[in-house]
Amino acid sequence: IQYEGIPEDFKITKNENDKYYEIDFVIKNDIETYDLNIKIYPNLSSYINVVSSHRTTVAYNGRIRFSQKEKHNKKKTF
Repeated sequence: IQYEGIPEDFKITKNENDKYYEIDFVIKNDIETYDLNIKIYPNLSSYINVVSSHRTTVAYNGRIRFSQKEKHNKKKTF
């Protein structure tokens, strides 16, 4: 999915019971609308669900990994 612009209905929620952050937003282009739901857990595992107005829903599971540049910058700031 390639997208340029500002997401709509952007919301971040912290789930205290299950210990994760949930990010929801909508993006649109000339043809489709995408509803995205992202869950990020303390161990940096993540789940992404993409619901399209024209295609089959797609889900991804994985882990967040920082680039070498981000790791380097993080060490400098702490």
